[in-house]
Amino acid sequence: MAVLEEASGALSLRTWMERHRAEILRHRDGRRIDWVALCRWFSDVGLVNARGLAPTVRCAKMTWYRVGKWMEARKERASVRAEEAARTATFREEAEQLTNQAHIHRERVKPGAELKEKMEQAERAAASAREKRERDERDRVQQSRQAEFDARKALESAPVVATTPPGQYPKQKILSDERGMALPPCEEENFPPAKKGEISGATGNPWEFDDLPGYPSKWHFEYELDWVRVVSRMLRQRHETNRTMTMDEEDVVMCGQSYKYVI
Repeated sequence: MAVLEEASGALSLRTWMERHRAEILRHRDGRRIDWVALCRWFSDVGLVNARGLAPTVRCAKMTWYRVGKWMEARKERASVRAEEAARTATFREEAEQLTNQAHIHRERVKPGAELKEKMEQAERAAASAREKRERDERDRVQQSRQAEFDARKALESAPVVATTPPGQYPKQKILSDERGMALPPCEEENFPPAKKGEISGATGNPWEFDDLPGYPSKWHFEYELDWVRVVSRMLRQRHETNRTMTMDEEDVVMCGQSYKYVI
């Protein structure tokens, strides 16, 4: 009840779920969630989805799933960083010990071929272990992304219904990168951000990505790939590494790289 009472205010549904997902899971203790009753309560306390509307059961379930995947990925990244830091500290200690031992040996006798060979073997072993960790990490990330992609496709296999009549929102083709940079962020527009699955009024095709907070909306573009090209470049200018991007931002950058829209 404390978790539910705290939500009375102006929080978004996703923010509320990010804060209280763990408490809800502990409280349910393996029992199924009554989404109908929960969505009714969301409406009573004023929790809304990204469009500012009261969430439906399908919307609440999808948000719950995405929040869970995001929190799991964040936990995995933190765990990987912690393990890498521990391994780095261990290797540093071992390297310091080897250095101290080598120094003592040099003080006593001249370094011989045997000591040199042992040090080279240690360096080769460390390099081999480092390369194996990097390969394992790349394989793990690839498998995680493939699993998430398969799960997302399964959830979104239902027929897409056009939610935005053609011509309702302003559309114009971006003619240059400078024009794209001058557009305001999508959340500052006077119309809702474009969502994945909505139908483009210009082409009649569904969008493949959601609008990204802090970046121009797709409603200004005739083709989504033009939007990918502009936003990918803006993301690369803002982030030095993919580690600081959200999963949605990283998906857009990877799409831009695949189609060579980022030069």
